[in-house]
Amino acid sequence: DLVNGSGALNISANSGSKFNIDLSTLGFNADNFNDLTGYAWKIADFGSVTNFAADAFNIDKSNFSNTFTGTFAVALGDSPGIGGDSSQIYLTYTAIPEPGAALLGGIGLLFLLRRRRSEN
Repeated sequence: DLVNGSGALNISANSGSKFNIDLSTLGFNADNFNDLTGYAWKIADFGSVTNFAADAFNIDKSNFSNTFTGTFAVALGDSPGIGGDSSQIYLTYTAIPEPGAALLGGIGLLFLLRRRRSEN
């Protein structure tokens, strides 16, 4: 869902008294969700946002049916990699890279270092 407003959104939630976001799929799974891909969904768009703190939000994922290993968070639109502005709030998903890709990269680096040592 997207909440739109033309005025200011003043967030009164804080890390001790959080605003709850219930993340749910409509049906068995969220179509086109890929656990290995990062996402940013705009959930609020106002004239301005004040008193925003990412730790003032609790994301309840118990009704999200898809398998996921990454992390969900809340961010302002002007955060790096989001592409919005400071008057927008986004629900984000950060994927965790596959261990296979990281492992292959590490093995390749070790091979290059070993080759460089043997040439010296």
